[in-house]
Amino acid sequence: MSTYHGRHFRRAAGLTLVELLLSLTVTGFIGAAVAGMLMAVSYGADKSRDVRTGVILHKTLSERVNASVRGSRQVLAAGPSFAVLWIGDTRADELPNVSELRRIEYDSTSEELRSYTVGWPAGWSQAQIDAADVSYELTLDFDTVTTGLIGQTYYPVTVWARDLPTATFAVNNVDPKLATLVSYRLEATIGATDEQFIGAASPRGE
Repeated sequence: MSTYHGRHFRRAAGLTLVELLLSLTVTGFIGAAVAGMLMAVSYGADKSRDVRTGVILHKTLSERVNASVRGSRQVLAAGPSFAVLWIGDTRADELPNVSELRRIEYDSTSEELRSYTVGWPAGWSQAQIDAADVSYELTLDFDTVTTGLIGQTYYPVTVWARDLPTATFAVNNVDPKLATLVSYRLEATIGATDEQFIGAASPRGE
């Protein structure tokens, strides 16, 4: 009798070990499935966040560039990485003044899209402003004019966007001063991908 019970006990113990191994195997499969599901959810969340970021960036940049161009009287200069705009003849002298110039520029080194326009120092008198707000003949090279203004305390930079691998500008006339359309193509790094934004706008004219 004792021998029979001993064998029965060993068989029961063996079955318990098999069940334990099967349980561990099943648990491993479940763990792998859960991990895969969590990775998929995380990837989906990242993609969704990148899409939202791209939409917001596209809207923000398009509004800034389009509003600047549409709110301007004329294009004064343009190149692959910049555009110079005559904001308007606020001094009513039919000539562009320092305070009426906006330069939009892409810096490939910093991968930034920048805007330059006048901001007179708070402590300046009207006489100082009038002296600095010189006018320019329309025949001048306004790329050179605005490049020379960069660095002046009254011509500060505003960074519109960062992490742009490329940004290009073009106008629809070989003479930028006669252009009626400014087009642009911007490429932004969002997450692990680069997104392209393309747009165009026209100055309001006189």
